[in-house]
Amino acid sequence: MLVRQLVHPIQESAVSETAGAPYSRECWLVHPIQESAVSDVILCAYVEALYLYHATNVPRDDYAPFTNYKVWHHTNPVGTEWRWKTDNADDILREALENHYQMIKQFRGVPGVQADKLAEGMNAQHCALSLVGEPIMYPKINDLVRLLHQKKISTFLVTNAQFPDAIRALIPVTQLYVSVDAGSKEELKRIDRPLFRDFWQRYLDSLEALGEKSQRTVYRLTLVKDWNVDQLEGYISLVKRGDPDFIEVKGVTYCGESKASTLTMVNVPWHEEVMEFVSQFVGHLSDYEVACEHEHSNCVLIAHKRVSEQA
Repeated sequence: MLVRQLVHPIQESAVSETAGAPYSRECWLVHPIQESAVSDVILCAYVEALYLYHATNVPRDDYAPFTNYKVWHHTNPVGTEWRWKTDNADDILREALENHYQMIKQFRGVPGVQADKLAEGMNAQHCALSLVGEPIMYPKINDLVRLLHQKKISTFLVTNAQFPDAIRALIPVTQLYVSVDAGSKEELKRIDRPLFRDFWQRYLDSLEALGEKSQRTVYRLTLVKDWNVDQLEGYISLVKRGDPDFIEVKGVTYCGESKASTLTMVNVPWHEEVMEFVSQFVGHLSDYEVACEHEHSNCVLIAHKRVSEQA
């Protein structure tokens, strides 16, 4: 399966950034993502937790240009520009790792915890710069990425596709995601409730900026029943604009009642419905194929055929 052939450019990206050399897909390393350690997820959580811990004094990725309908329950600030105190990237990473390792240590002696897995958890390998908001609004995001790569920690960054210039300025990360929440201007306005007046042009420009990146790129489509599952033609057009390496299609996760969202379990598609959407989607994309699916996560991965060719 293609998922076992995903690639990991940490060492090469660090070299190309410092040397100023062009970055290319050809230097990818094979990386068995399915077999990643428990430390992968925990560090992701702790980077997010650290952002929240610092309250309004942090480069949080939950400062966003959207008041999105499908976000988790939160009261995080939103905005179209950075106007908060900026913490240094090295302080963020240092404290994130300290908190991460402190949490791992608490599992010592717990029945059922395997010693080798506990040791593995003391070696953070992956960091997700995502969750609710816009990580590339943080003025020192490139510094944070460099520091993570220097420690051989991969970086998975998700952007909301409203800052095309920031996408172009972003140094190579392990995997760069763009949230593609709708296939038309009208539905994007309805779903994401954007703050920018020129949100649609920014959306399109961001996808084009993604297509210019010489690194692994991903479109993330979150399907919401009765909201955005009938925009196949629009999505096809957007794929052609950004030419991503992967397209991740998943059903929305219901997080309970909230004043910030009108979603209910009715809006959560069954996995069979997600698969039907993907089948029709791929049927119109001759350069793509289904790489794998995970029913429990209600998620399907579509891969560009060049990925399997290069792997």
